[in-house]
Amino acid sequence: MAALVIQFATEQQVAEIEATAEPLADTQAAAPTQPMPAATPRTEETEAGGARLTERVNLAGAGERLRGLGDAVEGVDVRKQLRAAGAGVARGVAAVTGGLNRFLDVFFPEPAADGTGPRISTPLAAGATVLIAVVVTVVVVGLMLRNYGRDSCEDFVLMAEEEAAVAKTLTGHPAEAREAWEAVALHLSQAAEVCPPTDRRPAAALDEARGFIDEYDQVVRPRPAVTQLRTFPAGAALIAPVLHAPDVYTLDVANVALYRDQLMDNGYQLLEENSKPVLSRGDTVEGYAIERLVDIEWLEEGSVRTRNVLVALEPTSGIIVAYSPTLPPQAIALSGWEQWANPIAIAAWGGNIYILDPDADQVWRYRVAQDTGDYTAPPERYFEDINTNPDLAGAIDMAIDDQGNVYILFADGKVSKFWGGEAQEFNLIGLPLALEDARSMYLDSGPFAQALYLVDAGNESIFETTLRGNFAYHYRPANPETFVDMHGIHVRAGTGDVYLTAQNALYHFNKGTTGR
Repeated sequence: MAALVIQFATEQQVAEIEATAEPLADTQAAAPTQPMPAATPRTEETEAGGARLTERVNLAGAGERLRGLGDAVEGVDVRKQLRAAGAGVARGVAAVTGGLNRFLDVFFPEPAADGTGPRISTPLAAGATVLIAVVVTVVVVGLMLRNYGRDSCEDFVLMAEEEAAVAKTLTGHPAEAREAWEAVALHLSQAAEVCPPTDRRPAAALDEARGFIDEYDQVVRPRPAVTQLRTFPAGAALIAPVLHAPDVYTLDVANVALYRDQLMDNGYQLLEENSKPVLSRGDTVEGYAIERLVDIEWLEEGSVRTRNVLVALEPTSGIIVAYSPTLPPQAIALSGWEQWANPIAIAAWGGNIYILDPDADQVWRYRVAQDTGDYTAPPERYFEDINTNPDLAGAIDMAIDDQGNVYILFADGKVSKFWGGEAQEFNLIGLPLALEDARSMYLDSGPFAQALYLVDAGNESIFETTLRGNFAYHYRPANPETFVDMHGIHVRAGTGDVYLTAQNALYHFNKGTTGR
């Protein structure tokens, strides 16, 4: 039976290989580093810089990951890295094979020259050969992967540094500079994924890069971070909350449930969280069954029994439900509701109730009766001439200021303004970003700081403008996950407290404590 003989590279042979590689490494190390070129005047070539930079950003997720695998990568000595990786793998293989040789000498000694001594059966020899091959393969692959992760980390950091150097030369060109800082942030995010947890460089540099992007986007970030007040059942679709201190009301239109929670005096903590809704699908209010609730509003004026109460619009029965913590819910029937097509929002002004009905291209106005303080009269068409009605397709929200001007928000971010049914000039001016997915708006008509707030889920942002449409502030959170899938906000007059709904949670921040 033939003897089993396995030959591996010895440590001396590995050392000889490394010795032949070192002069090359030294030669490479001696190569002078080329300085970063100075900023050049703006020419046709620099005009194309932004486009090239955008292309680099778009390709970074795929092409840039191949850096370090070729021979001509700017700023990276790939040959040196590959030689270092090969030497590391060789040392690891030598260590393993040395151990395996000692193992074989003990348990599978070679027969003597005259053929005497222990012999190994063929099946055992074959099994040992396969096992050794597997062990060596695992070790080699593991060493390569470990080295690849380390090289990828350094590579992404180097790319970020290169892009940052470019960005700093574009300070006079905001659009191109912003694109460059976006590229820096992208590379640093990639580095954070592959660098060791103990390497804090990507996280620290990423904060700096985002700070520059915030400068170009005119962003302010609440400090301290946005805080969560409570969550609601899974699958909740929350609209803008309504605050009447100390109570905060939140409507889940998907599950048809209205919740009331109480705030502490500080405004950013709940004194009491109620898991049971105060009004929900299946409830009966004065003979009317609750099937849908589409919007809520605080009614400060109106009839005696509907003054200073929360009202909720129930379109399937043509009623508004008045809720007060101290009284049972009451149903207020609205005549002419059969004319409604698909009402989606309610607002109040001067005791009158306004209902936004985009499918009917109409805002229905219910005037309060002066003698009875009720809403028994048929609805008025806010837009009286049906032939000149504005096209309300895509309208999603409505608000009314203290002068009676009606503002209507559309899903594409457009805002239209009307007074007495007539269109008024209104444009959003100076917004750093176009609204991508408008969800709702809130109008603060307080005596000191009147403002319009636009909730944009696409940009995960809240934009504040004047009532003339001039841009004022752009809010984003320090903890970005809190603005994901935002729905609506309520701003507490005089305090700067903002209450917002996003996903299935209610959040708070104070816009008076902001910083970059």
